[in-house]
Amino acid sequence: TQEMESTVYAEADGDDLITYTQMEGDWYKMTQPGLEALEEYDTTKAMGTYLEAIQNFKKTGTEDVAGVKADKYEGVITEDYFQTVLEESGLDEQFGFDGEDSATLKELFEGIGEMPITIWIDGEKLLPVKYYFDMTNMMSALMKNMGTDEEGLAIDKVILSMVLTGFDNVDAIDIPQEAREAEELELEE
Repeated sequence: TQEMESTVYAEADGDDLITYTQMEGDWYKMTQPGLEALEEYDTTKAMGTYLEAIQNFKKTGTEDVAGVKADKYEGVITEDYFQTVLEESGLDEQFGFDGEDSATLKELFEGIGEMPITIWIDGEKLLPVKYYFDMTNMMSALMKNMGTDEEGLAIDKVILSMVLTGFDNVDAIDIPQEAREAEELELEE
């Protein structure tokens, strides 16, 4: 079992987007030219994509998430919608796929089945405050499609959980100095 926690900050600097990511206690900084990269952090757009893709979506309760009363909704993302979700989230580009490689991307995610998803939505602001994805089936299928299962590697459980905060006062969010001083990572071309 391996648990990994990360923290991500993003800010605009002129026409560039700077992201600061902390993983395993170390900070990494990356500058992306052009503010189009900010679209990856558009929670309204992401929420619309998830709502379109989620099947059997239903309210299952109300819980406190980081001090916010949030309605809990559960459903599944089906294999049919998964490629659209990947493209909307920008993950296909991060994995190095572009339009010419779309058949390869489709083959890579073939057989992933359904991915259970839970979303907590702030009842007052109607904004998502937490996501929980059970990515076990997807990662198992990915490993099989990449041939790594033949090397004896197996996936028992993969969970991705995100808590979103700071909607009320983004000016009050302070990016830690150690993040700002992190070594710049270069984007691969």
